[in-house]
Amino acid sequence: MLKRMYVDNFRTLVNFEQRFGKFVLLVGENGTGKSTAFDILLCLKRCLVFQETLRDVFPVGDLTQWMTNPLQTFELDIVGNAGEYRYRLLVEHDRQRRLIRVKEESLHFNKEPLFIFKDGIVALYRDDFSTGPEFPMDWGRSGLAMVVKGRDNSRLCWFRQWFSRLEIVRPNPMEMLQVSERESEKLLPSLANLPDWLRHAAVDNTRLIQRLNDALREVLPGFDLISFQSHGEARILHVEFRTTGGGLSRIGFQQLSDGQRMLIGLHAIWAAIGDHAPTLCLDEPDNFVALKEIQPLLFHLHEMTETGTCQVIMISHHPRILNHMEDEIWLFRREGDPPAHTRSFPVSRDAEGLSLADLVEAGWLME
Repeated sequence: MLKRMYVDNFRTLVNFEQRFGKFVLLVGENGTGKSTAFDILLCLKRCLVFQETLRDVFPVGDLTQWMTNPLQTFELDIVGNAGEYRYRLLVEHDRQRRLIRVKEESLHFNKEPLFIFKDGIVALYRDDFSTGPEFPMDWGRSGLAMVVKGRDNSRLCWFRQWFSRLEIVRPNPMEMLQVSERESEKLLPSLANLPDWLRHAAVDNTRLIQRLNDALREVLPGFDLISFQSHGEARILHVEFRTTGGGLSRIGFQQLSDGQRMLIGLHAIWAAIGDHAPTLCLDEPDNFVALKEIQPLLFHLHEMTETGTCQVIMISHHPRILNHMEDEIWLFRREGDPPAHTRSFPVSRDAEGLSLADLVEAGWLME
């Protein structure tokens, strides 16, 4: 579970710290840094899991504009594997030469070192924290991402596996394709490659597809199942609905409404995290759908956080979502050029009996 994030010198986040619980809602006006917090997690995943270079992940344009400091700092505290991890990455920019490098990268478990990368040299530590080998590493990318799995670094590998299972999702039904050219194990944040992912799951994880079909029958009137039609090497995604006469009507995925595609994408995520995702970051899942359509999904996600299956961090602009939250709500704020900051949001009704949604719609809690 993601417990804490610290960021300095990344867009509007300067000396920024945020703590997270099991089920968290981030609220606030546009431009206050909510989605930026998710962007940081995605950037770190690109470094640690996909082994992308710092030049590709952290462009100079993401430095805070009003600062001259060439260093960006990122820290994450992760609880899991019977302990607590702290990951720290310092990225150094040379604006004149347009160079970027790892100034320092480290991973600790219960305050004991597992990995330190500094001045181009990696120092490894074994699971019992005894000193391991040292070797030079390309400081244009994460050194932690390049460490080879071994018999005595299971703690380090657990942390990388946590990142590989982290899901950051910004579903956009207008980008979701209908034709699958190939199978894919990973969903893009926009869910644009949903057919590729479903095609893979249909072969590799039939239980997931069954769970998805069962969930969609509850929220999409007349829904029966998802199916594919062969078109050469490609596959075309269709959705089958029951007609009033008891027959079946097959509709192409692109012929569905934006809201229907959104619900299918969101429930695909829900079906997937039942198997693997420790932390799910959802950016405005209430777009394109009515609140009553998404309520069952929110209930299921909340239930999963209560049972310890996963952690959910969600961004929403819908004030009525607040009334259904029983856990943490954080308000992101920013006035003019100064950096973003957050404060805890009340979760109970005020003395006059007004709900949180009423107070937000009146503008009283955003000021």
